[in-house]
Amino acid sequence: MKNELIKNLINNLKSNKMGLISLIMIILFFIIAIFAPLIAPFDPTFIHENALRLAPGERFLLGTDDVGRDILSRLVYGGRLSLGIGLMVVIFTTVVGTLWGALCGYFQGSFDTFSMRLMDLILSLPSILLAMVVVAILGPGFLNAIIAVSIVAVPSFVRLTRAQVLVEKNKNYVVASKMFGASHLRLIFRVILPNCFSPLLVQATLNFSEGILNAAALGFLGLGAQAPTPEWGTMLADARGYIEQSPWMVTLPGLCILLTVLSFNIFGDVLRDALDPKLRGR
Repeated sequence: MKNELIKNLINNLKSNKMGLISLIMIILFFIIAIFAPLIAPFDPTFIHENALRLAPGERFLLGTDDVGRDILSRLVYGGRLSLGIGLMVVIFTTVVGTLWGALCGYFQGSFDTFSMRLMDLILSLPSILLAMVVVAILGPGFLNAIIAVSIVAVPSFVRLTRAQVLVEKNKNYVVASKMFGASHLRLIFRVILPNCFSPLLVQATLNFSEGILNAAALGFLGLGAQAPTPEWGTMLADARGYIEQSPWMVTLPGLCILLTVLSFNIFGDVLRDALDPKLRGR
């Protein structure tokens, strides 16, 4: 199955130039994040005297911000923070959402009914508004922003996993495993869930971009990472008062958010096409 998936993914990337570019961009962002200390020319929190809001030039390639910090260094370290948030959100939502959805779909009953109504309630609220409420309760900060964004993203995983389990649990291979005496845990984790892998992988890719976007929104509102931590949303908030005098301060972090989220969304579509047999011939 893995070889078939890789083969389909490669074929889709060959025929979809935007998908290939998005994959290259994702790899590039991760390389920059991992090797941030080697790539960043300065300490992202260091304040350079007499260098307030300097335009991009020879010394500061992307200019400086309103207090004299190098924007390039802050963008590089901000990428590490944003990708870290996306990764932690995906890990949390995948583990919690998959387990919760699998239990709902397999056992159903009152637990399933209560869970689905709770998911409907969460999904009925705007994601950023719900995240703001959670952060307001827990308090602003990097860790609390991750928790808030994860809570917002869990319902989509729960509903998707439940739907897949409902489809798979009545198929012949599951019935046969049950007749041979397989336990409930074995049926869920060893028999059913491996066959739900494809849509969950695509959802995880989309949750990655959603996590980055919501975390940046919280940072912009002052509820995420706090100064002087370099984070793209926080950088946007700090620069919004200088949009006319120093447009590069606003444009550059906004462009980083745009490219990252767009790359993950496009790659998620390519991955979906590779995993879905109905879409492979399109």
